[in-house]
Amino acid sequence: MPLKGLFTQSAAVLLERPVSLDAVAELLGGEEAGVQRVEGDPLSGDDPGLVRHPADTYGPRLLVPFPPTHPNGEMPSADRGVAAVDVATVPWPDDMGDPEDALDGRMALFAAWAGGQFGPGAFPDNLDSAVEQAWHWPEAKTIVPRHRAFLRILTTYAVGSEADDPALPDDYSPLHELTFATFLADRFLDLPRALAYFNPTGCTVWPKDSFRETIAFHQTHRVPPLPLWANVRLMKADAFLKAEGVDESGWSVMDTVGNGQLDLPDVELILREDRWDLNDADGLLRNLSLELLGGWPVKTGDVVPGPAPADAKPGSGPPSVEVPWRVTVCEDGVSAPPRPTIRLIAQDGSEPPAELLRVRHPRRG
Repeated sequence: MPLKGLFTQSAAVLLERPVSLDAVAELLGGEEAGVQRVEGDPLSGDDPGLVRHPADTYGPRLLVPFPPTHPNGEMPSADRGVAAVDVATVPWPDDMGDPEDALDGRMALFAAWAGGQFGPGAFPDNLDSAVEQAWHWPEAKTIVPRHRAFLRILTTYAVGSEADDPALPDDYSPLHELTFATFLADRFLDLPRALAYFNPTGCTVWPKDSFRETIAFHQTHRVPPLPLWANVRLMKADAFLKAEGVDESGWSVMDTVGNGQLDLPDVELILREDRWDLNDADGLLRNLSLELLGGWPVKTGDVVPGPAPADAKPGSGPPSVEVPWRVTVCEDGVSAPPRPTIRLIAQDGSEPPAELLRVRHPRRG
């Protein structure tokens, strides 16, 4: 899907039933807080001959100006940036529509996906993936399907801009934008029948209580709440390798998805699941994401320290030592969606099958 251009960040709140834009505006402080209601699409002209899909962004919406400040200082581009907020009266459309089917708005749905209207870098099936990989919230499998509408947040600099204005201002800050979108989602979780926060690009779903606990924890430790923005996924490769005629089992891919919101590559580990504590692997992925955010000048051939294997038990021999992981900078990852990744392979004497590295295997399974 398109990356940043017309829209730069996204967030959503899944609703058990639709809410009115008036209720959303009131929650934000209304006109006194600078919230503006617009009818139709303020970003481009509508095509009256195209059957619109209910989740397309051509209905009424609120424009919420960027706040002038954030916790660490002035908000970059506060004079230009807005969050466009609308309510879609249908469940999240996890499929992409059809560019050749004008019935039921499916052609418009395809155009909406292609235009980034579900989030820059978002990909079809991401809600399904978020639910399947919601390790922190097992109840997601029963609660998320109850949603019948969603509230969408898209940040943009296009409203009121001149033709020669750059799509992204010179002082553009993805971290501050994403923080603002998350702040709005936090407010909207207090709406009646709000079920969950959903990050379409990062494939994450969170219920209100644990969402707020995660924010509080990361604020206390002064680090960005990456788990809200980017999921860590585990995908077993046995079925894929068997289909490729490779007689090896036990290999998995563990990766982040969503770092692109911060203009960073995702990180993926190619590992044997029986060799590593997955909590340690999760920590390695998160720590390296923070290193990237801090400016790590990563390059192919780098070696980073990683945790000791899970079977290296104290008292069973020499002291446990960290295992080095070899870095490869990749234009695309092993698993969907397509995006740049930093790939790591443990230097523990095992080498993953070449078929696993050449071909993107299914995201789940």
